[in-house]
This record gives sequence, C-alpha cells and structure tokens, in this order.
Amino acid sequence: LSTVVRTRRRKAGLPEDERVCAVCGDPASGYNFDRLTCESCKAFFRRNALKAREKIKPCSRGGGCDVSGSQRKHCPTCRLEKCVRVGMKKELILPPEKLEQRAKPKKRAKNGGPPSDGPSAAHHGLSPAAPAAPPQPKRSAKAASSSHHHPQPSRQRCPSPSRSSPSLLDAQQPPESELALVWSAGTAAGRRWPRELTATDRECLASLAEALARARETLGSSSASADSASGASAGHRKDGVGRLEQAFNQMDACIRRIISVVKLIPIFSDVEKDSQILMLKVNIYGLVILYSSFFNNSTTPAGVSSSGGAGLSLMQELAASVSAIIEMRPDVSDLTPADLDQYRANTDNVYAQLERHSRRDDIVKMLMLALKLFNSDTMPAEVRGAIDEAQSVYSQLLKKYLACKFGVADAMRMYPRLLMTFIDMRTVENKMTEFTKLLSVESLNPLVREVTQVN
Repeated sequence: LSTVVRTRRRKAGLPEDERVCAVCGDPASGYNFDRLTCESCKAFFRRNALKAREKIKPCSRGGGCDVSGSQRKHCPTCRLEKCVRVGMKKELILPPEKLEQRAKPKKRAKNGGPPSDGPSAAHHGLSPAAPAAPPQPKRSAKAASSSHHHPQPSRQRCPSPSRSSPSLLDAQQPPESELALVWSAGTAAGRRWPRELTATDRECLASLAEALARARETLGSSSASADSASGASAGHRKDGVGRLEQAFNQMDACIRRIISVVKLIPIFSDVEKDSQILMLKVNIYGLVILYSSFFNNSTTPAGVSSSGGAGLSLMQELAASVSAIIEMRPDVSDLTPADLDQYRANTDNVYAQLERHSRRDDIVKMLMLALKLFNSDTMPAEVRGAIDEAQSVYSQLLKKYLACKFGVADAMRMYPRLLMTFIDMRTVENKMTEFTKLLSVESLNPLVREVTQVN
C-alpha cells in the first residue's frame, strides 16, 4: 500500500499533458492499481476486476473493441481486458472493510457506525468516550502538507526512470515495455518537452524519408512476381493448410522489402550482423504490420495483396486459413473460432489506431517502425545496451518531430497513444506466432522459415 501512495505523490511532478490514462487515453488522475489511469477506469477496474467472468456483459464483436475516450463504456469485457493488459493489478484492490478503515471518521459514521466503533478503536481497547478519533484528521492534514511539498524537490532532482516508475520497467513483463517507454523517456528528458530539431535529427529524418521512398518503390516492383510465385508454390493444395502455407510464403517478398528498408534506417548498420538478424527475427510480425500500414488508405484494406485472388489482406487470409484448418481438424490446435474473431478485431483495431494516432503521417509510422526494430525485449542481455540506446534516440526524435509538426500540446497527447499501440500490436503478433505451429518446415520458403523461426 505504501508503494502505491508514494507512486501517487510522484505523479504530482508530471505536467498535466503527460498524465494520460493507460487504458482509454483520457487525462489521468494518478497511479491507480499500479498504472496511470483516469478516475473512470480506476472505478471501473475496482468494480469489475474481481467479478466472475459470466457476470460481465460479453463482447458482441468477439474482442478487440476500441476503448479510448467516449468509447470505453460500450464494451466492459474489452475494457477490462485492456486494464489487465496494460498492467493494472487485481491484488491491489482493497476489500470493503479495508477501505472503511482508511475512510475519514465522518465517512465511516455515515456508512453505518460512529467513528469510535471502527476496528482501529477496538484494536487499541479505547472506549467510545476516549478522544482517539479527533487527532486523526490532524495527522492526515500533516501528511497532506508533507506530500504537497514533495513535487518541487522531485523536479529539481529529475530522478532516473528506474527510480521514478519502477513498476513500469519490470523486465518480467515484456508486453508492457513499449508502454514503459512512454514514461521512462519522458522522465529521462526532464519535464520540458523536446521541440527543437538538431542538424543530426534532420539528417536522420531525411534518411527515414529515403527509406519510405524505397519501401513504396520496392513494393510496386516486386509484388506481382511475389504473388505469382507464392500462388504457384501452394497452388496444388486448396485446403486450410495449403492456404496458410501460401499466406506465409507471401511474406517472403514482404520480408525482403522490410530488409531493404531497415538497411536505410540510421544506426541499424552500426549494430553487429548477428544482432541485426536477431532483431528482425524477434520483431518480424510487428514490422510486417507497420510496413503494411504505409499502404493503408480509405479504399484499400491494410496489407491487401495486389493479386486478383480473394482480395483479402494478408492478416485476414491468415485468419481464414487457420479457421478452415480448425474447422476440419479441431484436434490440431488449441485455437478456437472465438480466438480468431478476437485476432481479426485486434488487427483491425491496431491499423485503426495507427491511422488515427499518426494522423496518416508516414514519417510518424516510419519512426514507429524504427522503435519496433530496436525493441530489445527478447534480445540477449549482452547486446541490449546498444539497442536500447538506439531506441531512446528514436523515441526522442519521435517526440521532437510530433512537436514540430503538430505543436507541443498535440504531441504530448499523440506520443503516449502511439506507443500504447504496441501493446495491442503484441496480441496480434502472439497469435501469428501460434499460427506457425500449424506449419511444417518443408512447406515454407527458406527466408520465411528462418525469419519466422518455424521448427
């Protein structure tokens, strides 16, 4: 409990625009159940986190609903899943009797008993007439006064990320590390939002613009041949497994394009060759998602193949293939139709968030791709240092670019929401990894086999 109280005091040093709810994106009131949230999500989590699943209204869409802002009240199931996913802890919810003990004497009396009847008085053997209750408000006022003076010293000291928000830097919870980047980078940079681009920053942005041009060039020149090759490789099989093999083999061309793009991203070439390959392997599905977002528009679903086949996106085709497999052979996988519905909804939600929070700015998406590339969550400890430094560089560059392009106020809102997209993206990546368990090594092209690490 004391840890939670100290965390609440620390948040007082944050500027208002940096206090963003990790669940819905609205302004946050403080750290609640170990995560920065608004009062609405705090109350929602307290009411529902300990309920039996069947007592909560089920999601009518199979999961993946948008719970940001005013949309958060539409689907309690998806909202609760988001609360748990960002790291809110059920074990920090106090039972009613503990809450009553913490309440002020007046409030306890209003709820059904005189102040002196509370557990505290009984524990110390005080009679109802004993003057034990009145001093309590004085102690509270003193504590509040002490806490009121804490923010100023914390701003002067500018504590390191590890001391200011340790719960967000828990190495045991890799899915949350991208969210932790929001606060760790902001704290490390001090309380002033970076807004001036240096000459080095401008050179880096120019290289990213070149990488974006290469991305579009490469897609146009290679997509037709890739589609025909992948179609021929699995043309003899029309069942679910054959469709899944074909969908994964279509990634061959996409992976080659991604490799040609990341070679143009500054700092990547400075990393050792073995580490470069490992970075691609552990982040490949996220890179595929981000790469295909460059070709998303109002009339074309994200990642649509240029072939005239079914006209489905790669992500949709993966789900359709797996659906056909488990329908014919339900014993080969633990995946259920509900899992696939949630995968589809999560995929749509990730692309929608990328479009909305980037404001359709492709340089913003390229910076996101760089952040994903330099994600060291599952990298060996001995190579994390250089990769983390590179990620920090791109984190700061994203903040500066947003401030220059959209203004500081908008940048402070956009930045944490963009990085929160990585959390939802991770759920899609995990499902894609599960899909590979239905494949055999012999069925895949060599590059796809190596990068996706199919055994």
